[in-house]
Amino acid sequence: MSEKHPKPASSDAAILPTLVDSGHATTSGSSHPQRVDTADRPVEESGFGARYETRSVLGRGGMGEVRLCRDSRIGREVALKVVREGTGSAADVKSRFLREARVQGQLEHPAVVPVYDIGVGPGGAEYFTMRRVRGSSLEEIFERVRQGHAETRADFSMRRVLSAFLQVCLAVDFAHRRGVIHRDLKPANIMLGDFGEVYLLDWGLARVTEKTGTDSVDAKTERTTMQGSILGTPGFMAPEQVGSSDEIDGRADVYALGSILFEALTLEPLHPRGPAVTTHQIIASTLRGADARAQARAPDREIPPELESACVRATALDPSDRFRSARELADAIESYLDGDRDLELRRKLGASHAEGALRQAERAFGGDEPARTTALREVGRALALDPQNVGALRTLARLLSEPPRTIPPEVEAEATAADRSHHRIAARGGGFAFFSFALYVPFYLWLGIRNWTLAVLVFGLLFAAGGASIATSLAQDRHVMKMRWVALFLALSGIACTAGMFGPFMILPALTAVVTMSFCMIPDRKGRVWTIVAGAVAIAIPAVVEWAGWLPASYLFEGGRMIVVPRTNEMPRTATFATLLAVSLASVVTPSIFLGKVRDALSDAERSVLLQKWQLSRLVPE
Repeated sequence: MSEKHPKPASSDAAILPTLVDSGHATTSGSSHPQRVDTADRPVEESGFGARYETRSVLGRGGMGEVRLCRDSRIGREVALKVVREGTGSAADVKSRFLREARVQGQLEHPAVVPVYDIGVGPGGAEYFTMRRVRGSSLEEIFERVRQGHAETRADFSMRRVLSAFLQVCLAVDFAHRRGVIHRDLKPANIMLGDFGEVYLLDWGLARVTEKTGTDSVDAKTERTTMQGSILGTPGFMAPEQVGSSDEIDGRADVYALGSILFEALTLEPLHPRGPAVTTHQIIASTLRGADARAQARAPDREIPPELESACVRATALDPSDRFRSARELADAIESYLDGDRDLELRRKLGASHAEGALRQAERAFGGDEPARTTALREVGRALALDPQNVGALRTLARLLSEPPRTIPPEVEAEATAADRSHHRIAARGGGFAFFSFALYVPFYLWLGIRNWTLAVLVFGLLFAAGGASIATSLAQDRHVMKMRWVALFLALSGIACTAGMFGPFMILPALTAVVTMSFCMIPDRKGRVWTIVAGAVAIAIPAVVEWAGWLPASYLFEGGRMIVVPRTNEMPRTATFATLLAVSLASVVTPSIFLGKVRDALSDAERSVLLQKWQLSRLVPE
């Protein structure tokens, strides 16, 4: 289990392998230190003081100290590690110390810090020297990214981290093939150098298995795990490490690699950790098994399914369900990165087309309408290469939501065709409306007919307007507007003749208003103006003609009273009252229904536009 140790004196210390800093603890039982074979003891360096000049202390751990020294023989800086005095059983500590140095020194791999020398310094203390490396551990990188450091996020992209992780997997596989299991893989033990180097640190808990060939590691001082102890770092160690560290194989390291990959993808630990989480809780989570579906744990992050699958398989509770080796995990990462390289190329090409689309769109918004077509084509190419290109999506949304300043001829033609279609539909409805005046015939007869000629003229013109409206709905495109004007003339003429019933100021204005409003529902602005003029004329002519005396007066003014003098009908009391009521109700109900339908159509159109706008906004990620 992991112990808390003082922070290193400088950032270099965090990158140096140290046995005594390894995350492990003894949970029960007693230790059985092993004697150090004096035949394996390093040679005492008589000229230690002359060769190594100590310059600073890079870091101190629970049992060891790492110093920055200058090797005067070669003329370079090295990291020198020495056991601190008074740390545990002398024989056991020296055994572990020398074993770490030999295991690390025999693993000649670019991702393993090379050991330069091993010896005994003044006072009989063993030491070994190694390359001094600089950089940041994955643990430090993850923490800075979690804190929102933009520079760290830019410097250590997911691709760079995965490339480094791939190198670590290969280094672990290299060690496994030589009979060495690391047993303490974690982000703190993976270093990314300043110039692309990748190092796997801290081989202090490494276990040497049976020899597998002539190049296998010979640790000489191999020791057995202390009875009842757990070696490893909770949260990264495999479940089988909790039971018996002597019986594990390379799949335990695969589990730890999967835990590291999970944290790289989600920036969250696979198993809970923190000040409020105890070691026993972490171990319980390890034995129980954690959900390694990275996307489920971090839904706001874009996690490729291939990498999520690798996490799940690498951290399976049963070792037999994991990758059989670190090499297999490396192959899975490399397969993704190969595909990601192609994806990166597509993204670059998509970005180029997106930039071209933006330039053309700006020209289109400035009035160069032909550039709009080019912009849309460039957007299509960009999205075909990279469907998630935000720039292309924004340009597309803007092109679709900001129409051209001038209507293209093709659109104008389609709009004209749509208008004519609407005219036909309205004309068909108007025809049935004019024919519905037949419902007033009984009322007209009930009023008693004085002037049959005028009565026949009124209904004849209205029915003729209905026929003209039906003809309009069936006419060819070039005749639609002509037939519409014929229908309007017949309708207003028939309504104007109703002045013979109650004069020009009673029924006539209401009927004229209904007809005029219905004929004004056309997109042609000039046509609406002439329709209004025609409606006004239909009311004005009967009034002017009667005022001039060319027709008998419809109103008599006597003793402060206005008396209606009908010219067409007899006007008995009950029939007149019923007719006026029916006409008055119709003048309210009919335009209300008509305008209500218009309002419904307008509302549906507005909702359609708003829905389209909402859909376009969904194209662009927030």
